[in-house]
Amino acid sequence: MIDVVCESVNIKTDQLVNFDLQLSDCNKPTYCGLNNEFVNSGKLDNQTSCFSLLQSLIDFQQNEKDNGITMGLFFDNEEIGSETCQGAHSYIQLSTINRILDILNKDKDIELYQKIIRKSFVLSVDGAQGVHPNYSE
Repeated sequence: MIDVVCESVNIKTDQLVNFDLQLSDCNKPTYCGLNNEFVNSGKLDNQTSCFSLLQSLIDFQQNEKDNGITMGLFFDNEEIGSETCQGAHSYIQLSTINRILDILNKDKDIELYQKIIRKSFVLSVDGAQGVHPNYSE
C-alpha cells in the first residue's frame, strides 16, 4: 500500500513522512423501503457535511456591514452519542465562543455572550439517519 501511495504522488518511499488513507465504497446508492423512501448507501456520514461546510467557509465573502463571527464546528464521535471530549456534547463549542468573545469584548459587555447566542443559528448537517439503529437511546 505504501508503494502505491508514494507512486501516486511521485515520491520515493523513504521520502514519505506520514499519510492518512481512507477508502470509500464507490457503489451507487440504492433506494429501499416499501415506497423507496430510504436511501441505502455506504459513507452516509458526516464527511459530506464537513466537506460542504468547509467549502462554504472558504467561499464565503463577508459583507463590510457584517460584524458577526462566521465559524464552523466539526465534531467527532457522532456515532456514539457525541459524549466524548471532542464530540458535539462536549464543552468545546462554548469554550471556543467564550475565548473569541474574551478577545473581542473590548467594552467588557457582560451580556455580550447572551446577545451573540440570540443572534446566532446552528445547523446540524450530518448526512446519516436521525436515529442510529445501533444506538437508538
